[in-house]
Amino acid sequence: MTSEVRMIPIDEIEVTNRLREIDDGEAMRIGASINENGQITPIMVAPIYGDDELRPGEHRYRLIAGAHRVEGARRFNVKHLRAVVIEGSEDELRLREIDENLYRHELTPYDIAVFLAERREVWTRIHGPVTRGGDRRSKGQICPFDGEPDGTRFWKDTAAQFNLHLKTVQRSLKRKNGIDADVWNALKGTSASRNASVLDAIVRLGRDKQSALLKLVQDTGMRFEDALRSAGAKEALPSATLRNLEAVKKAWSNAEQAERLLIVAFINAEAKKKGGK
Repeated sequence: MTSEVRMIPIDEIEVTNRLREIDDGEAMRIGASINENGQITPIMVAPIYGDDELRPGEHRYRLIAGAHRVEGARRFNVKHLRAVVIEGSEDELRLREIDENLYRHELTPYDIAVFLAERREVWTRIHGPVTRGGDRRSKGQICPFDGEPDGTRFWKDTAAQFNLHLKTVQRSLKRKNGIDADVWNALKGTSASRNASVLDAIVRLGRDKQSALLKLVQDTGMRFEDALRSAGAKEALPSATLRNLEAVKKAWSNAEQAERLLIVAFINAEAKKKGGK
């Protein structure tokens, strides 16, 4: 892929087929900052070729990253934005767009699952089927969404690139693949989409029960969390103790050695407090 930075008119940018919806408040905040302080981070675009309707000297660009910056600038009547102009194949551009979204820190478990699932599809078209690594007996095996990631380039590269634990990548794809498409679409934007435990509980229900769960949500207006309990699926939702344990395990897995020493010291100190009472 090639790239260069240039100033381009906002009117020449096409914002279509976006992976994430625009948040009005975020667009206004960014637009006000650009208007008052100037643009700090360039957007990313790709040139569109073969448009017969263009006038001499006019260009068109497809937005790859920076939808909130573009929308915010438009709302404050900013005419030009600094942009990194990249060129590549359709799959390369889509992969770049997915990756730019995955670098964001405020993504929900739902968002991460959506982006990783599409990243896997696009990555496969570029690099070939995702296969398991390891010994010779495992070579050539197609790796399913929830398959063993050991030695697989896609899994390890994705985890390292976005600072995600390998199991986070694995679980995210399992959520996307294990939930019925209609249920998955209904989850978008709900409180359940921000709760990894609820998504995992829906996966554990199995597809045959997920349709009934969706009907209960639609008929009663319940949240997915409440519908799970009402449908007698309490066992699908982890207890507070298990949730706390999972949080501790996740913190431990993501911690550096120095941070782990601090965690151990804290636990030992708390245990002494309890023992002294």
